[in-house]
Amino acid sequence: MMTTAQDVFELKCLLRNIKIRLCCRIESGVKQLLALITSDAEVVLHYTYGELPPVVKRVPWLTDTNKLIQAICFDPTATWLLVVSIDGSLYIIPALSLTDRKQKIDCKWSLNDLTHFPKHSQTPDAKPTCIVWWQTLDCNQNALVGYDSGAIALISLTDGRCLGCCAISEGVTRLALCQDNTLDSVSLLINGESGQQWRLMLEQNSVGCLWPPESTNQSDELTRSRLHNLKQMGVDKLASLKQRLVEARGGRRDSQSDTASESSHSESTHSGPELLPCLCDTFFAPQYARNRYLFSAFYKPTSLLTVHAVDVESAPLFVHKLVKGTSSLLLTDRLIYTVNDDGDVVSVISAQLSECRMEGDAKFNSDALVAQFTIEKEKILSIYKLTDLTSGRVRKSKDDHKKEKQFEMPKSAEDLNIRKPKIDTCVVVTDNSVYKITVSCSPISKFIYFVNEENNLEKAEKISLIFGLNLQQLLEACGDLMIAKGSFHSGIILYKQAKVHLLKRVLKLAISADCRTLLKFVHLCLTASRVDMSMATKIHIGNLAVMAYTELILRHGGNTRTSNTKDFMNFLRYEEFYDQILAVNVACQAGHWNIVTLLAKCRGLQPEVVSAFGQILQSARAPRASDREFLFALSEPSLTQSLVVFPQSSREIFNFIRSNVDAFSVDILQRFAVQLDPSQPCVVSLVNRIFCTNKYSSSLDTTIESVDFDNPDKAIVTVKDLIETFLYVLINLVAKTDKDEYNIKLLDKIDVPEPPEEECHIEKMPDLHPLSCGYEHAAIVRNSNLYTMGVSSSGCLGLGPLLTQSSPPKLIQTLFDLKVKVLSVSCGRKHTLALTDYGVYAWGSNAYGQLGLGPFIQESPYPQIVTVLCFRKIIEVTAGQYHSLALTSSGQVYTWGWGIHGQLGHGNCDNSYYPRLLQFKHQIVQVAAGHAHSLILTRDGKLFGFGSNVFGQLESCQIDSNKSTRPVWVLLMPDIYTPIEKITTAYFHNIAIRADQEVYTWGASPQEVRILQSKNLQKQNGLSLKAPDSWKASVHVYSSANKKPIEQVAVGYRHSVILHNGKILWGKNKDDELSPPKLKDKDNISFFTHKFTHVSCGLDYTMALDQAGKLLAWGSPSMAQVSTQL
Repeated sequence: MMTTAQDVFELKCLLRNIKIRLCCRIESGVKQLLALITSDAEVVLHYTYGELPPVVKRVPWLTDTNKLIQAICFDPTATWLLVVSIDGSLYIIPALSLTDRKQKIDCKWSLNDLTHFPKHSQTPDAKPTCIVWWQTLDCNQNALVGYDSGAIALISLTDGRCLGCCAISEGVTRLALCQDNTLDSVSLLINGESGQQWRLMLEQNSVGCLWPPESTNQSDELTRSRLHNLKQMGVDKLASLKQRLVEARGGRRDSQSDTASESSHSESTHSGPELLPCLCDTFFAPQYARNRYLFSAFYKPTSLLTVHAVDVESAPLFVHKLVKGTSSLLLTDRLIYTVNDDGDVVSVISAQLSECRMEGDAKFNSDALVAQFTIEKEKILSIYKLTDLTSGRVRKSKDDHKKEKQFEMPKSAEDLNIRKPKIDTCVVVTDNSVYKITVSCSPISKFIYFVNEENNLEKAEKISLIFGLNLQQLLEACGDLMIAKGSFHSGIILYKQAKVHLLKRVLKLAISADCRTLLKFVHLCLTASRVDMSMATKIHIGNLAVMAYTELILRHGGNTRTSNTKDFMNFLRYEEFYDQILAVNVACQAGHWNIVTLLAKCRGLQPEVVSAFGQILQSARAPRASDREFLFALSEPSLTQSLVVFPQSSREIFNFIRSNVDAFSVDILQRFAVQLDPSQPCVVSLVNRIFCTNKYSSSLDTTIESVDFDNPDKAIVTVKDLIETFLYVLINLVAKTDKDEYNIKLLDKIDVPEPPEEECHIEKMPDLHPLSCGYEHAAIVRNSNLYTMGVSSSGCLGLGPLLTQSSPPKLIQTLFDLKVKVLSVSCGRKHTLALTDYGVYAWGSNAYGQLGLGPFIQESPYPQIVTVLCFRKIIEVTAGQYHSLALTSSGQVYTWGWGIHGQLGHGNCDNSYYPRLLQFKHQIVQVAAGHAHSLILTRDGKLFGFGSNVFGQLESCQIDSNKSTRPVWVLLMPDIYTPIEKITTAYFHNIAIRADQEVYTWGASPQEVRILQSKNLQKQNGLSLKAPDSWKASVHVYSSANKKPIEQVAVGYRHSVILHNGKILWGKNKDDELSPPKLKDKDNISFFTHKFTHVSCGLDYTMALDQAGKLLAWGSPSMAQVSTQL
């Protein structure tokens, strides 16, 4: 019968053509001894030590018929062989000494000859049938001999005296010592000719009992009582165990067994063996498996095997269904070896697959039969456990460490660094030969064959169950082998089945696969929406893509390099998850200067690029002054701001320019002239500090020299270097482009700048916003410095590239280094605007142009000045979710960013990448931006809006369509002529405060609209009547007592906040009235009794500043957590 794992095992013959009559075997560590008694009166010893070749010794025996060997056994140390002859004499053969002279042996008996103990006068006059060696817990050496008369004698192996005797009612066929797992007690299991079993408690150290009791002290009742309790305890355990087996299997004990049981209990006062309650056809045997001593109970009629613990009275630990016709068995950790009734077939059964329930009539699982061997014309006498001592690692290559250093993938099963499973086999002794079942094929190799060659995962899983293999580990190993062979698709599928972490899959692929294959898989991972990855994993995978692209560009030239460079640029521009600092450094080290320029312009990494340039110019690998691509990257105009805020790196760059300016071509000089121009808006704040110093002089040189260098300002010193380098460049540029002459008449063509026309400024400036909450980030102004906190999406915190998902409150160092004073701040979905005394700065995502820095910039993790607004006096900025608005002092509005819903107000739905003036004839005093709409408030108190009206953002009076691309009048009913003082919006609903301090709201979030529509349908009872869109109409929500002015209003996604008289009131739009908070915790009530000065709402959280300047937050746990650190 061929099974799944049949060829894993092999039956090998150790000895042949030996007429075997008796046998015994023992293992002790790496020593293995097998003794055979032949019909030719010889003792054959088969000795194995570890993996050394076996040693076979033939020992002739005495020819006297009275000395015929009846039984044999080994001592526990596998040193001595004990023999009992037919006349009752005992002999000790130095088996280990005969087979291995190198072993050190305790010479208790003769090493060169037999040790003979003649039959003692007190031993029974009967034929011995079996023998066991008993080493007591006190290390006394004794022999227990069973006789055909039913007697059992205890004989000392020190002097041959008979220490005691007992008897059972029938001939003894087998003796077996049983130990508990604590090694506290030892008992003797006795098998009779009829199949009945007895148990004799030999010793128990915890109660100080030892069999036999001392016969000289017959009056010692205490000793007798303790011995009785000891015996009874052991008997009761097995009796209870057998009783449960009877009940579970539905069997019945006959009257004879009941009588025997009763008689055994009635004789419990004697010190002899106790008859166990008999269960017909059930055979108990001691076993050792899974590192503990066990009892096996085999019920032959149903072939049911139950395994029990020997030291506790409990239900079976395991229940197995075996092959029909089983007569004897051997239990190992994962396999069960059985012999059939005819004694010519050995079966190997999986313990895992043969498990079943105790109840019911379970059938044998054919998949549990691992292997089967038939030995023809021989009868099996016994099987013995052969412990596997070779379990370890499959990988045996001498170059292991070398391979690990080279990060090579395994190419065969031998290279796998996987621990071999422990497979205990057995030795089979027949009447003519000795066999050994061995593992001919590693289960790991078989598993790999089934997976990689046959593509049969079912068989592979069965192998893993049989031998206890780690299925996921082996599937991963199979994937490694497939990857090493170049079958990348199959390998990745196996990694997925093995549930290998996605990052680990990519790393394994990176070892063996080419860069193109790796990049395909990386793009698949980063673009698959169903792949759930942490931010750290995505960044690691993105970094691998950066490395792979870099290698591709370095390895290939021509059109291939151009194509690879284009793909790399697209990846760097649009992919969000990779270490941007790493990308800059790798590109600089590889000399990919066009990539460096892209990262500076598109990803806003000018500080990292300047720092990298400073480092590479100090290194031995500094580019030459003739490297045009490097000079083109170095002269990138967008680096100007970073050159003045990173003095250490810029010093090296300025020195390089001044030292090599003569070698630069005209076009490079022109680029440097633009880059180093000190009149640029991004550096004008620092340049002005030079001319605003108290040591002012009309001469530029005198002004620069007058700087106090005893306590120098690094930024001013850097500006000095910038100006000097700029002059170097200009002089060389003029020298290379103009002739050495001038025309004085050109001065007549210079237009003298006329004084600017006086603009009509708005009378009342809008409120500044020192606190602003975005979707998942927030910003606060402290002492004219700006701090940001929250989720760091697309660089919206302005702290530079962050590898963490969120950040606690941190100072924006760039604005601090530029010496600008932050006046107001506004946060959008993934971008932030800051109004300073030198203009508007923007940072974060620019996917829709919401930064106003142009279409080429994808994002900027650092603040950059919005140059279009530099010559406008901006008094208010507001960030919508994806668009931005700015208000000038003359009442004009500039809009830019996302415009698909017309929220920019320019009459179209286009995105605008630069600020664009809103064509509107009224003077505007306040602006507000929502998700897809904008609001503007005129000087006379009229409210206008433009953008989406799907959710009632623009009210409903004059808007028939779902959006308006031009400003329309928003009418707040019922009194449309009462002027409006303040407005606010952020997402979908709006709040307005009228001049009479009445508060109105209109609009609703998409979730609220769905809820309201569902309620309307329920009210109509299924009638197809169109209900009015109630969320589009304005609703009065709050009135100011005594008409005191309301300081501020703010809105979140579904909640609104009013700051009135220093107190905060809030509620849900359309659901709850705005009211003071009702808190159950009294300790929290005092928290809101503070007087507040500013408040702002995020998506699902709120922040507020109290009069002491303390920032408080509640709502979203993440935002409340990060803000508590400020």
